[in-house]
Amino acid sequence: VAGQNDLVGHCVNLIPFSIGIKDSQPFIDFLKNVQSSLFESYDHQEYTLIDLLKEMQPPIQSAKIPFAPIGLTSVKRYEQEELHCDGLTVDYFANKKCYESFEIYFNAVESKESLEFTCHFNTAIFNKETVQCWLNELEVLLRGIASNPETPVSDLPFLTEEDKKLINIKLENKGKEIETSLCIHHLFE
Repeated sequence: VAGQNDLVGHCVNLIPFSIGIKDSQPFIDFLKNVQSSLFESYDHQEYTLIDLLKEMQPPIQSAKIPFAPIGLTSVKRYEQEELHCDGLTVDYFANKKCYESFEIYFNAVESKESLEFTCHFNTAIFNKETVQCWLNELEVLLRGIASNPETPVSDLPFLTEEDKKLINIKLENKGKEIETSLCIHHLFE
């Protein structure tokens, strides 16, 4: 934060940007587009999401956050030896949250050993089981990306084989079969 030389903490400045995606686009190319757009958005980081919302003045619905219901931050957990702070020890912990600015918010923490996600969500909109299901699907998706980043976006997995079987069993009981190679949004078109 400019002019705050004594400030220590995790400060977040939300920068709005938009990304297009094509079904046939390899994930690695999509990721490069995201990276490029993100770096370009840094040139305009003084124009925050709050500034954009003030200018656009979207209609406000009660119990709904306008325009940006999802937030994501990514943090690297540095090892003590990486910080070069003689005589200073570092520990990481999450502050208890009493309020969240988004309907659903993810925080990704990267360390040498793992990538850890925390999630906060509006319990008036989402239940714990639904969010846990989404987190499981996110894990399947990330494992699919890690195994082959050249996979077209539309072919990336988000369901485990067990989940696909369970869906087919439920649909068979209703007399329908599901095409498991389709993206989930195609099932509703």
